[in-house]
Amino acid sequence: MSHLLPTSWNDERQLIPFISYVEIVLAIAVYLAIYLAIVPPMGKFERTGWGFRISGRLGWMIFENVPFVTFILSYFLPQSSIVVPPESLPTRHTLAALFVAHYIHRAYIYPLSAPSLAPTNITIVGLAGSFNIMNGYINGRTASFVGDFSGNEVKDSTFWAGVAVFVLGMAINVVSDHTMFAMRRKYDAAMGKKNDDEFQIAMVGDRTYFLPRGFLWDYVAAPHYFGEVVEWTGYALAAKTPASVAFAVFTFGNLVPRGIQAHEWYIKTFGDRYPANRRAVFPFLWGGFFA
Repeated sequence: MSHLLPTSWNDERQLIPFISYVEIVLAIAVYLAIYLAIVPPMGKFERTGWGFRISGRLGWMIFENVPFVTFILSYFLPQSSIVVPPESLPTRHTLAALFVAHYIHRAYIYPLSAPSLAPTNITIVGLAGSFNIMNGYINGRTASFVGDFSGNEVKDSTFWAGVAVFVLGMAINVVSDHTMFAMRRKYDAAMGKKNDDEFQIAMVGDRTYFLPRGFLWDYVAAPHYFGEVVEWTGYALAAKTPASVAFAVFTFGNLVPRGIQAHEWYIKTFGDRYPANRRAVFPFLWGGFFA
């Protein structure tokens, strides 16, 4: 176990892999906590008791801006003790472009495009922001200096396969979100002349919900989560670094159990109206511990 600990905490080439291993352990803990005990108070599960509330749009922009800013700062912060081969820059810049593109969408386009976002609370903002500082730092420093890239990565088909998987995952994530937004706008426009057969409406307290339909919503309860898991798996395939693998594992550990919770909520809320063939996160897979 001692060989995993840095011999020098000032050496980022040792520190960042160590933090990456910590992130993987954290991912396992988060998965088990959410799957077995905790329902994070976000979206349809938002509730009191987790600290004071703030606007969902504001909260989202705060905690999704954190990794964006942290990654940019970490990427460009000078590192005098590590010499980066100039031929490795295309690899590094490509990885940086993928990471930044994701967070431009998550921090700005997504919250500003959403018709509405449920209120969030300071606890969720704080927890998400703390993780995002760590993750933005280790991936930013890995892409810029710490990653042992030679430049040959861009000649390797697995690198571009990873990039392609990332792009596919991001497309799934973005299209899933905007399909949901379009349904919300259509529902809001039909208020007062609602067709229950069209929207499959259910009341929970004073809130009205409808079954999402269209695109991958016809196959899974959380296609946006599925997209993110695919996305960061592709990034890990392209980068092949401890930091990128840790982020892929954490994405799975954080989102998959939440997708299972959403799936179970839809079944409980809509009963027989919920499509029997719809899965939790991964299309065509049966439900269970990893679905």
